Amino acid sequence: MDKGILINQFLELFPEFHDCYIEHLDLYQEFLGHVFFGDEVSTYVEGLLRENDDTEQIEKFFNFLNGWQLKRAFILYKCYLLQFCMI
Repeated sequence: MDKGILINQFLELFPEFHDCYIEHLDLYQEFLGHVFFGDEVSTYVEGLLRENDDTEQIEKFFNFLNGWQLKRAFILYKCYLLQFCMI
């Protein structure tokens, strides 16, 4: 899956993470999704869940992540079908 598409869509929905993304690139010299989402984004979402006062933003995060899971599952399924049909 193209990491560029993932981060571009994420930053489009959550522009407040743009500066954090730039710092991440400066630090690692590349986009490391597991680090960016695991450290920065999950910490932010955890804080939202603790406070539980911005349910719209919480729902927006989960919708984004669920959408990417569905896209990934669909791509994997298509790859599986292509392999099966080529045998």
